[in-house]
Amino acid sequence: MNKLLNRMNPQELGSLFPIFLTKHNPAWSELFLQEKDLIAGRLVQEKKCTEDTLRIRHIGSTSIPGIMAKPTIDILLEITNATNCDHLIREIKNLGYHYIPKPENPPPHMMFVKGYTPEGFRGQSYHLHVRYRGDWDEPYFRNYLSAHPLIAKEYEDLKISLAKKFRYDRDGYTAAKAGFISRVNECARIAAMPVIETKRLNIRPLTCKELEAYAKDLMGADSPDDVAMAEAICNDLLPCLSDHRNHPLFYTMWIMTLQNTPTQAGALCFHGAPDTKGVVEIGYGTEQEFRNKGLMTEAVAAMIEWMRTCPAIKTVVANTTPDNPASVRVLEKNGFNKKGRNSIAAYCLYL
Repeated sequence: MNKLLNRMNPQELGSLFPIFLTKHNPAWSELFLQEKDLIAGRLVQEKKCTEDTLRIRHIGSTSIPGIMAKPTIDILLEITNATNCDHLIREIKNLGYHYIPKPENPPPHMMFVKGYTPEGFRGQSYHLHVRYRGDWDEPYFRNYLSAHPLIAKEYEDLKISLAKKFRYDRDGYTAAKAGFISRVNECARIAAMPVIETKRLNIRPLTCKELEAYAKDLMGADSPDDVAMAEAICNDLLPCLSDHRNHPLFYTMWIMTLQNTPTQAGALCFHGAPDTKGVVEIGYGTEQEFRNKGLMTEAVAAMIEWMRTCPAIKTVVANTTPDNPASVRVLEKNGFNKKGRNSIAAYCLYL
């Protein structure tokens, strides 16, 4: 914002821009689309982004049908690592936005606002949140509340009560909503995760919180293999899964449970996202009591069918040792061909 607004303390800003909620306005969706076209048109025209890499989404309460909201339209703009942030800031400011520097949260986590003046709001207000393309909570939150009107109403009631309590304290208002939003985000992520069903199994990926709990349980086990797995999860998977730039499905454990029971029969995982050639590596393990029943062959077959729906995946590889005939059978029955001749054999499947 301009210097006058930047010099104001939180109390002064709160008195100038108090919290007030209005009934849901169907026109907010159209206003977002108009602003989206304005932003996209500017960035593509100035060659700061291309249409293929640009992703702009409506987030926040104005994107959730039926609930009261502050009449400020929140927009998520995702950019790539190659984007020149200095040029981007200049072009967004040319659209009438004010850039809000946040030293504690540097670019590309950038924040722009429009519709604010030293005299108060003027016209429609917008918040533009710029981040690297990744896996962000806000779209999950929007989709979940849009699909669950009763939970959306609960959120609305919370906002109404907090707006009265924190009318002149925007930071307090935001902080007081954090617990509810965190709980909904976890439910939303679980609901958005794919569940792969086979004749005997359900296979689904774990969210970050679920993976943390899974590693904690393994760490308390007596088996050295379980402890080693827990350490691998904590050292390798969780840091990658916590990075929003990574696709979560390729940095977590996929748990196999028997149909209609909570009984875990095994687990699968990817060794990272597909590389530039579309190659992805898969790993797996079956619980002792469920081995030699064909369950992992069934699970890998189902995962292959899911991978066929992912355009980025062209080739699946798996590594095993010759002295593990059960693992070799799983791969061979699913059409993998042996490529390696060393102590660790590589098996490959072209999709």
